[in-house]
Amino acid sequence: MRNIPLLTNNKAHPNNKVKLKAGDSFSVDVVQWVNEGRVDGGVMIEGPFKQQVLAKNGPYHNLANDVVFNQFAVIKTWPLFNKKEQSFADDYDKAMKKLKEEKIPNELSKKFYGKDLFQYLNSAKR
Repeated sequence: MRNIPLLTNNKAHPNNKVKLKAGDSFSVDVVQWVNEGRVDGGVMIEGPFKQQVLAKNGPYHNLANDVVFNQFAVIKTWPLFNKKEQSFADDYDKAMKKLKEEKIPNELSKKFYGKDLFQYLNSAKR
């Protein structure tokens, strides 16, 4: 097994473990709250919205004509590398620079998300 810092930390501190939840699950049921009128709107990631509302077998597909998704921002992310893997990180940076010059990430975004999400990056302040 690889040395994963979270697992190492949890093993070293069994009484104070870091607990994580999957990024695609939320404790507040945003769609239901909007449907019930408890809130006028909510923040939700587009993927779960598509799965829950737009997908024919989604639990809230019956609300597809009643709730909408509006893209307003993207969250910037960065890859993390083990500090002992500097050569790999450098190679990654070179490859990504070339891919960006060729607009490959933009094309993949269009293919898989139906739009170029990179247009929102300049407005993201995070």
